[in-house]
Amino acid sequence: MFWLLPFLGCGFVSLVGSQELPRYNSTLGSTALAAATFTNPLRQTNGADPFIITHQGYYYFMTTTYTDIKLTRSRTIEGLKTGETRTVYKDATKDRCCNVWSPQLAAIDGTWYIYFTSGQADNSQQRARVLKGGNHPWSTYTYANRITDEWATDGTVTDINRQHYYIFSCSRKPLLGKAQQALCIAPFQTPTKLGAISVISQPTAAWESADGLMPVNAGPSVIYYGGRYIMAHSGTYCTSPSTAIGLMTLENGMDPTRAASWTKSGPVLGSAYDNYGPGHMTFFRSLDDKEVWSVYHATSNPRGACDKSRYTMAYIVEWDDKGNPLFRGPPPLNARNKVPSGE
Repeated sequence: MFWLLPFLGCGFVSLVGSQELPRYNSTLGSTALAAATFTNPLRQTNGADPFIITHQGYYYFMTTTYTDIKLTRSRTIEGLKTGETRTVYKDATKDRCCNVWSPQLAAIDGTWYIYFTSGQADNSQQRARVLKGGNHPWSTYTYANRITDEWATDGTVTDINRQHYYIFSCSRKPLLGKAQQALCIAPFQTPTKLGAISVISQPTAAWESADGLMPVNAGPSVIYYGGRYIMAHSGTYCTSPSTAIGLMTLENGMDPTRAASWTKSGPVLGSAYDNYGPGHMTFFRSLDDKEVWSVYHATSNPRGACDKSRYTMAYIVEWDDKGNPLFRGPPPLNARNKVPSGE
C-alpha cells in the first residue's frame, strides 16, 4: 500500500488580497521554548516545489534543482538546511536529461519510489517519470519508467477510496485564447504504470489567471480529514506575485476522476510579509504523527519568479471547528517558529 497521512492538526488563516494581514508574534516566551524553534526558509536557493516526508525519526526533503534530484535527511526540521544530502538521480539521456522538476517520495507495498518530471532542454517535452528504490527512503534509486506520454509536471501520489492515484498538472486546450495548465488524475495499474487520464480541474477562477498571465492549476497535494479529501493547488503562472494557493474538496466515496465531484474554493494563502507568490504546497506529518504541516515555496521578488530564487517555507496546518484547514503564513522570514511535535 501507499504510505498515507492520518491527518491531524490544530488554527490560523493567512489572509490574501486586500484584507488586513494577521499580526504575527515571533516571541515565544521562555528560553527553553525558544530553543525548540526553527526559521524559514529551509532552503534559500533552489527551494521550489518542496516535498517533505517523515519516516522512522527522520525528515526527508526534496526540491526542484532543475538538473538532478537531491535527497536530504535530518532528525530536526532546522537541520534540513545543512542535512546529509545525496544525489539520487542525474541522467544525460536526451529525452529526460533536463528540467528535472517536482520530485516526491512514496512507498508502495514496502518499496520506495520517487516520482518526478523531466524532459529535454526545451521544457515543452516534460513527462512524468518514476525511480524505483528499496525498502527505505534512503535507498539507491534506479530509473524505472516514463508514466505519461503527455506533458506533465507537479505529480503527487495519493490514495482515495482505497485506490491509488497520480494527480498532476497537465496541458489542455486553451482557455480565453491562452495556453493553460489543468489538473489531471489517473489510477495506478502498477507503481510504474498509469491507467486512463481524466481532467478534474481547469483554471477558470479569476485568481487562477491573475495579471493577464497564463491560467494555471498546478502543485496538487491531497490530505484526508473529517471524512473529506482536501487538495491544495496553485493558481496563476509563477511569474506573478498573485500566484496563490486554493483548495479542492472531495466527499468520501465520490468518484475522484469526475471534475463534478470536486468543490473548489480559495485562495487560502497568498503573498504576505514580503514573501511573494506562494505555491506548490505539500503536506507532511510531524515525527510523532500528532501534527500535519505544510511546506511551500515563495520568492522575495515583488514581481514574482519561476526560477532558482524561490525558497522553501514550512508551517503547521491548523483546523477550524468545521474541519476546514487554516493556514498561517507565509510568516516573516527568520521569525522563530515552534518546531513540529516529536522533536
